[in-house]
Amino acid sequence: MAQYDERIIQAYADALYERAAVIVFQYVAGVGVLGAAGAYFSVGNQTATAVGFGIGALFGYVLGRGKSFQLRLEAQTALCQVQIERNTRSSPRVPSLILDECAPQAIAAEGKPPASSEQSEAMARAIFSDNCELVKRLIAGGVDVNSPNENGITPLQMARNCERREITALLIAAGAQE
Repeated sequence: MAQYDERIIQAYADALYERAAVIVFQYVAGVGVLGAAGAYFSVGNQTATAVGFGIGALFGYVLGRGKSFQLRLEAQTALCQVQIERNTRSSPRVPSLILDECAPQAIAAEGKPPASSEQSEAMARAIFSDNCELVKRLIAGGVDVNSPNENGITPLQMARNCERREITALLIAAGAQE
């Protein structure tokens, strides 16, 4: 079975950044040459060829910048996933009660819900792992759906950022606010 290895994602993000750094030049040169060739074969003089190269290079620059942005955005998304994994994988402060499905009966047996930071971490883990059942149990167990984590991000913001539509709907139904 494959194991999670953040170095693979880091290497992937580094490769995307390297590619993004040269792609604008490649597009300028490539589309510029195409423009020059088109002008040369259609008109046949040096001035038209130079103008064709210039126009092609300009289009290449615009296309290359767009592709470069997409690559950098993809790299940032990958790095964001690494950070999410770091934040959710190692958290000794979260009691096993919450991580072991957080049964509302167990919370009631304790006599009080877990502390706010523990609630936030448990909710974040449930959101990041797209675990709707755990989110339902946390809500039923009295977790504050408007309580931000240590970075000031609410569960609703997390769910929307991670594109967890079902969890977003659950949180809104439970009274979560922006």
